[in-house]
Amino acid sequence: MRTGNYWIAFFCIICLTVVQFAVTACNETFNPFQENDRYTFSLYGFLDASADTQWVRVMPVRQSYLLSSEPLDITVTLEHLHPEGEMRVLKDSIFYYGQNAYAWNYWTTMNIEPSQTYRLRAERSDGSTSIATITLPDDFPDPVIELDLEESEEYVIVTGVSNLADVRSEHQLFHLLSNVTTMFNFNHHQDSLANFSQPDRHKILLNPSEARDYLEIYIEENPYTLLQREVYVASAGPGWYFFPDVFEEVIQLPDGISNVENGVGYVIGIVSKRVPWVMHCFEDELDDLGNPIADPCPF
Repeated sequence: MRTGNYWIAFFCIICLTVVQFAVTACNETFNPFQENDRYTFSLYGFLDASADTQWVRVMPVRQSYLLSSEPLDITVTLEHLHPEGEMRVLKDSIFYYGQNAYAWNYWTTMNIEPSQTYRLRAERSDGSTSIATITLPDDFPDPVIELDLEESEEYVIVTGVSNLADVRSEHQLFHLLSNVTTMFNFNHHQDSLANFSQPDRHKILLNPSEARDYLEIYIEENPYTLLQREVYVASAGPGWYFFPDVFEEVIQLPDGISNVENGVGYVIGIVSKRVPWVMHCFEDELDDLGNPIADPCPF
């Protein structure tokens, strides 16, 4: 079951940053439940049309971390904004982070479709609500892995995507002594080559030397074997922001980057794809055409 742990962690970092700024930036004490009726909840996460389970983090906007595991006074629903669309009440799941700090994630197995719009609604028993409206991108063809012998590099080609949200290689390794499976992820979004004539086509370098060198050294020092290697690609819907390109001061502002009404946070719609990848290593020896010989990497 794909739960999107990578993205949940990403949004958690943003969530803590924004909420911390919101409760400390004002000269007067920020007390949303008694003095402020603008921010009710923080909503963070994403809807993935390619996943079987959807997860979002919903928390009351407060002045401190949640230090109690008592159930929250929140009902979270997800509605498909279509004449015949369904609506589901999300189930809650508490996450413990140590030192009595808790957070609540809400989940559903509701079917999410590309190109559709959904409404995520968090409501307190007194009627106070925070709402996010999420439109998913169109579906896109499976990414294609290309081997360029002349450049001694490998690329993933992604077409039909306007907002390229994420590109990473996922390396699943198995420890031969402890029987523990470990996942190594390398982000490649920054290695995308601009194509101004075809903005919906992306060519992304997959095997920067730092990824190859890291895995090679790691496996030489540890008895691991490779179980699986995949390339993960995600396309985002309208309203997508690539956070590394946004000023930190803007991210910290409650309204800096947010699509939540009467609250703070950011919920986006995505379509994701995974394709298998045979990572190649290039030998010093040349073939008959003068190109380096590419063999599957031993790690």
